[in-house]
Amino acid sequence: MQLVVDGREYHVPEDFTLGTWEELQKWNTNNDKCLSIAFGLPIETIQRMSEKTKHLGLAFISTAMYPDYKPLNKKINSGTLINFSEMTLGQFIDLEVFVGRDFTKHIKDISSILYQTKVDNFWFIGDIWGGIKSYLKWRITLYNSYKNLFNIDNDIRDEVEDTTDSKVDVAHVWYDTIMILADGKFLNIEAVTDRPLVEALNYLAWNKTKIEREAELLRQTKSQIK
Repeated sequence: MQLVVDGREYHVPEDFTLGTWEELQKWNTNNDKCLSIAFGLPIETIQRMSEKTKHLGLAFISTAMYPDYKPLNKKINSGTLINFSEMTLGQFIDLEVFVGRDFTKHIKDISSILYQTKVDNFWFIGDIWGGIKSYLKWRITLYNSYKNLFNIDNDIRDEVEDTTDSKVDVAHVWYDTIMILADGKFLNIEAVTDRPLVEALNYLAWNKTKIEREAELLRQTKSQIK
């Protein structure tokens, strides 16, 4: 497809490198700057565009930046998409920290974990977007499976997104969790983060239930004494 500006035709980008994608994210509130970056045109040329042409150009950019129509790629370059159900606790926590601190600013870090290889500015968003979307969807399912552990009572997606938008650093919350599993011992941290994620969550869920039962038993005992 072509975009016509001042009688000249310009190629409409169908994909962006991660370097360009991050630059577009940085300027996402400045439409003229985004159009300039995406189409490689001077700001002066963009400013001469009609509002209708700008709107069309921005629609093309949005479609290329969030290409939900792209297939899920399990192998890209030197990377292979991780089996989500087999990831370690440490890998999951790293992903949660990057997602919680705004995934648009850490898309290369997230992609590097998901595809188990170094992802740089020259990878294309269309190649890895399916993997990221697949992980985010699986993440919701995981939280849904352990909603009692995470004290999620209402809509799962809203609850998880609320934790992402929270001002509390997710890293601090997960560090507390790690220390519970490590029995409060720093030297046990690496062994804990290397354990399978599902195994760790199962233990945490069991331990939480155990503590709740013990607390309830203690309350009943105190009530009988009174």
